Amino acid sequence: MITVLALTFALVLNQAGDRVKIYYPQAKNVTLLAVCVISEGHGDRDKGESPEPWYSQSCWTPPDRPTEEYRLRPNTYWVRGKLEIVEDGRRFTLQTRPIRIRPEPD
Repeated sequence: MITVLALTFALVLNQAGDRVKIYYPQAKNVTLLAVCVISEGHGDRDKGESPEPWYSQSCWTPPDRPTEEYRLRPNTYWVRGKLEIVEDGRRFTLQTRPIRIRPEPD
């Protein structure tokens, strides 16, 4: 008999578009090494910021719980996640698809 375990790693955007909830895989044979939230946006000219695009990658050691929230920088227009794990002694990278928050400026 073959058993297939699907590991779930997901980012879910809140309704306001200013936070994501991170869902981590929960399995006995999986060790979470590092999670990264990668985002891109632009400065807010109305707040005196440069309107130039910015790119951000924040990485940390995941907590010992199945979910956590991450606050996005203002004017983020897309976000995605990356998770490094070890499963049964082998290292893997799980990635989410990019989530479009708002259109990119012209």
